[in-house]
This record gives sequence, C-alpha cells and structure tokens, in this order.
Amino acid sequence: KKCGSGLLGKQSEGAKIREWVFKDLLHNSELMNWEKDGHLNLEGLQKSLSVTEWQSLVRELEHFARASASSSDVEFKRAEEQIKEIGALSRIPEDPFRALARCTAPSLGARTLAMVTVLVMKRTEQMPSAGGYLEKVAISLEQHQPLPGIATCSKDEVHEVLAAFVKAWPVSVELHTVLGKDTFGKVQQMPKSLPRKDAEETPVLHLVYLTGARKLHGALEHLDKGKMSCLREKVKEVMQEAQQRYRIQTQPQSICHGPRKAEDAKIEVPQDWPADLQYVESTLLNITWP
Repeated sequence: KKCGSGLLGKQSEGAKIREWVFKDLLHNSELMNWEKDGHLNLEGLQKSLSVTEWQSLVRELEHFARASASSSDVEFKRAEEQIKEIGALSRIPEDPFRALARCTAPSLGARTLAMVTVLVMKRTEQMPSAGGYLEKVAISLEQHQPLPGIATCSKDEVHEVLAAFVKAWPVSVELHTVLGKDTFGKVQQMPKSLPRKDAEETPVLHLVYLTGARKLHGALEHLDKGKMSCLREKVKEVMQEAQQRYRIQTQPQSICHGPRKAEDAKIEVPQDWPADLQYVESTLLNITWP
C-alpha cells in the first residue's frame, strides 16, 4: 500500500486541507445534518488550525462554493435561511456604500457615506489599493462625478471599504457569510447598570456577502432616528467639509445655439445700457440671417 507513495512528493498542509474539504466535508454532506454537524466540524477544526491554515481552508470552501452554486438566487436563499438574526435582506446586489446606505437612508445616502470615508482617508494619508473599488470611488469624488456602482466585488474589496468606513464613522459593521461573520469597528455594548437613555450603544450595520456569486446585500432594517441624529452630529464638521469638497458640479448650459460664425465674433456688446438704437439697428442689419 505504501509503494510509490513518495513519488509525487510530500503532501503539503494545503493539499491535506483540500482533500479533507472534498472528502469529508463536501462529499459526505448529504449524510450529515449541516445545521448541526457541519458547523460543529468547522468550529472544532478552527480551534486546531493556525490562522494561516484556517484562512487557507476558508479560501478552499469559497472556491467550492463558486463551483457548486448554480445561481446567485440559490445562494441568496441559503443565506436568508441560515442568517436569520439580521432580518430581511435587499434582493438587489450593490456596492459596499450603497449596501450600507440601506441602513442609514434617507438621512445619510451612499454618496455622503463615501465622501466622509474618503476625506478621512486623505487626512490620515491612507491610500486605497490600486485598481480596487475604493480607489475608483476616490477618483470619482475628486472628479465630482457620481458614485460608481458595481454588481459584483471581491471579498478583499469589501473588507478594504469596511475597514476604512469604520475609521471615519462611529459605527460597527458585521459582514455575514454562510461560514460566519467578520466584525469591523469596536462594538460598545450598553452597560446594564445604566438606564437606556444615559447609555450610548455603538450602532451596528449588517451586510451579507455571497461568496459564490461575489455579491453584497444590505439589510433592510434602518437605524432609529435617535441613533441617526447622534451619528450625524458626531461627523457634522467632516461631513460639511466633504460636501463642499466633493459636491457634483453641473455643467452650465450654453446659450449659443448652432455654430459660431466669424461675423458673430465681430459683434461688440456695448458696456452702457440702454444701448443706442442706431447701433442695435446697424448690428442687426449686418447679420446674415438664414
């Protein structure tokens, strides 16, 4: 049985993880209760693996998720069934800022969230990754253009936006997947010893990322008016500066209809009004009318 076992070299840890994922976790998935046994296997494995090995396992699971998902609707339905703690989800896949705005609109729109985030990044001299979505947002804002939208994005792009977002806004964001959740920002729980009106709890925004479809969905639950007012007050100064710096500039409408001729350029507009009637009459007579 061991003859020729070393011909292909020693099996790496990554290869062992891939083999375990396919043989034990995916191939036997029909024989186990995923709600119970599947998560128990993952939790037990996470405790025994190093951070690097666990990240390698997650990447392999994400790979198999993309290969096995027949459509984004199937993955979305599965996410709805497994992630029930955040309530209803928007069925429309969106970019990170528009997905976040699902929780803050209409008081704070996607463009406002993006403007404050980019401005704080510039203040702290942080540079977005080249070619990523956050860089495209920064370029669009600098050019006073509308916020770019994307239907799909990588998980790394989402992580970059959320990491920058929680540094600019006093909130926490939980990014849910079928494998668990990642928390961005510090969650400050309300002390039980204090009455609710005297305690300040960090607002938490929820997003769901579909690994197979590479799509991001926002939760439909809005923050209450009290938290929204407090949120706006904390970033009031930065928000005003961002709105002045990144506001969309509209192009002035031209009053010239049709091509400009040489004789049009010769017309001198008088500085003193009302103009002399003889000057007006001579000017009109010298124009070649169609």
